[in-house]
Amino acid sequence: MFQKALLLADRANVDRALETLSAILADEVSPVLRVRALVVLGELLVDEDPTAAATHLSEALAFADEIPDADDVLGVELGRARELVRLIASHRP
Repeated sequence: MFQKALLLADRANVDRALETLSAILADEVSPVLRVRALVVLGELLVDEDPTAAATHLSEALAFADEIPDADDVLGVELGRARELVRLIASHRP
């Protein structure tokens, strides 16, 4: 289902991608998948709703702290989440 969300996002079908990611997060999923879904969700929302994006990205970063070797497994995603949180913070009044 995560791959479906990525495919929808790549095809600019953001609304359906958001729905799919929300469905993933509503289920009991692995911690790694939860972090990945939160980061993609945040990335999709960054322009439209930066506050919601920051919330999802911050949740991903906090949740990743509980995953052993998170930086090894989720390095790219966590780096992107940190980058987007900084970007959002720099554009707030």
